[in-house]
Amino acid sequence: MINWKTTLAGALSAAVIILNKYTNLDLPEAEVIAVCIFVITLFVKDYDTTGNGRYAEKPKNNS
Repeated sequence: MINWKTTLAGALSAAVIILNKYTNLDLPEAEVIAVCIFVITLFVKDYDTTGNGRYAEKPKNNS
């Protein structure tokens, strides 16, 4: 759990999905899942960034 923001977004998203399913929120399930995925992707590291979440940097191009 080095990137706590992604973990927190995932946990909150799961909670919203479960609450929507077992309570009377009556939100469309597909839209709830789509919004949860969008929120999680806001916190995911870039594919070309190296590091452990604390010290991230883009690799230098040695061309």
